[in-house]
Amino acid sequence: MKIFIHNANDYLENFLCQRLHKFHVLYGTLVENDDEAPKLQQSSAVYLKEVVERTKDSIQKALLECDCIIYNANSLRISQNLNDIKDAVKILQGSVYSQEKTFIMISSAMSWVNAKKQYEEVEEEDEGEDASNAADKPFNKPRPYEPLTEEMAPRRKAHPHFQELLEVEKRVKKSQNKLLKPLVVFSGLMYGEGERVLHPWFKAAWQDANALQVAGDGYNYIPMIHVRDLAAIVEKMAVSPPEIDEEDKSSAYLFAVDESQITQSQLIGAIAKEFGAPQLDHIAEPESATQVPNADLLGGVDLKFALGKVEAFEELEWHCKEGFVAKIKTVRREFEKARNLDALRITVLGSPGVGKSFYSAKLAAYYKIPHILIKDTIEEFFAQTTELQQEVDRLTPPKKEKKIKSEEDGEDAEEEPEEEEEVDENSPLQKAKRRLKKITDLQTNVDDDGRYKDEVLAKVFKWKLAQRKCRNQGWIVDGFPKTVKQCQLLMKKQAGVDVDGEEEGEDAEEPEEDEEGAAGRADPLCMPEYIIQLNVSDDTLLEKRLMNLPQEQVEGTHNNRDDFTRRLKLYKEHNKYDETGVLANLEELIRADEVQPITREIHLKSLEQDPQEVFDEMINFVGKPHNYGVTQMEIEAELQKQREIEAEVQERARAEQEALAEKVSRERAERARQLKEEQEQLEAIKKQEQELLDVRSIPLRNYLMENVLPVLTEGLKEVCRMKPDDPVDYLAEYLFTNNSQNLKGER
Repeated sequence: MKIFIHNANDYLENFLCQRLHKFHVLYGTLVENDDEAPKLQQSSAVYLKEVVERTKDSIQKALLECDCIIYNANSLRISQNLNDIKDAVKILQGSVYSQEKTFIMISSAMSWVNAKKQYEEVEEEDEGEDASNAADKPFNKPRPYEPLTEEMAPRRKAHPHFQELLEVEKRVKKSQNKLLKPLVVFSGLMYGEGERVLHPWFKAAWQDANALQVAGDGYNYIPMIHVRDLAAIVEKMAVSPPEIDEEDKSSAYLFAVDESQITQSQLIGAIAKEFGAPQLDHIAEPESATQVPNADLLGGVDLKFALGKVEAFEELEWHCKEGFVAKIKTVRREFEKARNLDALRITVLGSPGVGKSFYSAKLAAYYKIPHILIKDTIEEFFAQTTELQQEVDRLTPPKKEKKIKSEEDGEDAEEEPEEEEEVDENSPLQKAKRRLKKITDLQTNVDDDGRYKDEVLAKVFKWKLAQRKCRNQGWIVDGFPKTVKQCQLLMKKQAGVDVDGEEEGEDAEEPEEDEEGAAGRADPLCMPEYIIQLNVSDDTLLEKRLMNLPQEQVEGTHNNRDDFTRRLKLYKEHNKYDETGVLANLEELIRADEVQPITREIHLKSLEQDPQEVFDEMINFVGKPHNYGVTQMEIEAELQKQREIEAEVQERARAEQEALAEKVSRERAERARQLKEEQEQLEAIKKQEQELLDVRSIPLRNYLMENVLPVLTEGLKEVCRMKPDDPVDYLAEYLFTNNSQNLKGER
């Protein structure tokens, strides 16, 4: 059989190709998937005999050549897919072909949103305290109703937002003729194998989100189906298409859902519980509900589908017939495998001062997993006592007032014995009291040196490694266990302290050892996947390094000479290169769980060895990160950091510009001042020179007044009296004659 699959490399279509390619010839188009789509282990193109180009002629040729045609409208790219379905129907209706064809349209529940429901009779609650407080409750449970059946398909009405989807379904149904058999499959919300619609919730839960968002009250029912089960149903319909009864208008319709009927809150709650998310965040306001990813697909649906005709399919291989909630652990494993999200667990061992914490911190930052330090873990564990004591105080009811007679009577009050109230051991108060007592008891369990005993340290680390972030993403344990006993206590399955501090109980039964010795197996939450042991050949180098540390790095730590000697002695005692050492015991306990430990001993050539060289060796040993890379919080932090850097650069540039402008202004002012001073100095010089000239010209003026001007005056008078033809020559002769006479007279 030749089968055409539209968008063969999309979420559902990939699994269809995997199922159909072994016994059928496949043709199909391909689509470019976005970053949110699961990464395919193998491209769907390898299953296709021919990859059809997305042109009208190529698609028409493929449609006319194939016996079965499959289009999926239950996709995040629904608008484009609906247009492609209309084009395909138009091609088939306008073409001539001789062989019978089956056209399968995979639709969604969205075209049933406004379907009429048969509500069940519910007795009204008595008005009272509950009724009076109803207005204070954020949500009210809806009335239950009977599941919808396939027979209702011809009479349903679509929501205005999905009217086009209903119209395309009708167009496909009306395309029926003697050679074309159209079938419409109403698929539930698809899940599994890395997730598509539900991916934002799985991603948020895996990344340790504080709360998972729910659109509205969360009481709405959502029909669901595992993507592999939907692929199996479509395969059955393609290979053995059901007969269409002309008189039964619903015979061409089929529900593809699992047998569960769960609400949105149950759906998101199952994810939260599996990954350890603390709570659900109900987004009630319509404007705010749009903040919920795919809000219309989850919050906009309230439908219960009956299993319907699928239940009669013979030899249908169900993968998750019981539904999402019942198979949540399977779905989680599929999600982590498809997204390559293994919990990466690393233990770093080594002698004191060798650099365990330095390299552990670098590894934790590179792989984005928690860095577990002994001191920090102990402080965090016992810090619970403060919070637990506050919780106990908050939950403890006030003491009952004793009944006494009126003081005005002056009679002594007779105390009546208080009735002992029955204690509910499962109440939040009693649980908090038990947790507080057990943690307090552990806090006092120390040896003669005031150090916590190995049993306490093991329980503290079990508590830390059981927390949801460590369970989901992994951890790097820095320098623990230090002794063989600590190793055995940490790795052994036994009663411990859970995430909330609630101990399973000292009376809890130890797991009985079965034929395979299960009781001796390692605790999977504490089992490292990779073990790195740092060694250095000369211990004196370690002591020299620690002794050269600055005083501020030594205070309050064990990096002094006495503590270093003690720690080094303890390390050598418990880390011998034989079967008695910590590393050998750790590997043996892991092997007991039928897991081969992966260990790398890194020998530092010297303490001056390039740290990047050592770190690169660790990275090559552990491999690539198994996470989403940069989280949204980190992206926002990086953007904020970038904005701060840009603001700092802009502020620095502005300050530099202001400084430059101020400098130019100062220089201009200085030049103006200097020019003014120069001008003033020049004026003063000129004035001084003029005064000097005036002083020096006084004798000359006196001489002129006494000797020249009198003779000159008389000469001018004489010229005026005589009126010679040449006054100048006459005056000169007069002056010469009279001046000579004056000179002779002076002699």
